[in-house]
Amino acid sequence: MGLPYHADNKRKDRLYAYQGLVFRGDSRIPTDIAAIDGFEGGKDLRLPDNLLEAQGLLGLAVGATGQSGVSTAKKLEDAFYYCSAGKRDGYIYIVDTAKLPAREAAYDMAAIIIQNGYRKDDLTGGEVNVTKIPFAAVVGWIAIPNATAFMDAGGSGETMLSTLSMDWVHFNPYYALS
Repeated sequence: MGLPYHADNKRKDRLYAYQGLVFRGDSRIPTDIAAIDGFEGGKDLRLPDNLLEAQGLLGLAVGATGQSGVSTAKKLEDAFYYCSAGKRDGYIYIVDTAKLPAREAAYDMAAIIIQNGYRKDDLTGGEVNVTKIPFAAVVGWIAIPNATAFMDAGGSGETMLSTLSMDWVHFNPYYALS
């Protein structure tokens, strides 16, 4: 869905929202994420000065989101490489963008660059950039033991899915079911 463009956007590029499940790889444990009420980018994506950067429409790297917003992926395996950040264990958080509060948004980076004519294909890896993800929008997570060792041995998101144990999958009791 094409949303209104940002006022500073001279080309009048349209923003495209995403609604559905997305995945976020992160090395922080779920209790740490809950303690800060979810995920927030380095810069506030809701501020007008950060919006163009966050849409990947600023600078030379169209589709790159910089520090604004929270990067997520449409496919679980695309979030895998970000799950450990050099720590032993890692986590892939499952986020329901339909449960974001009205003041938050999820932007489909591929739709933004393709529909606005920057590229003909998706080079973003299926990225969805979210303003802020409250913990109540986190459906659950997959705890991946020894994620760093698995990656160092040549493991990928696809091979992780084929060896996935249901013991690794956890439901967030604070997920907003309504």
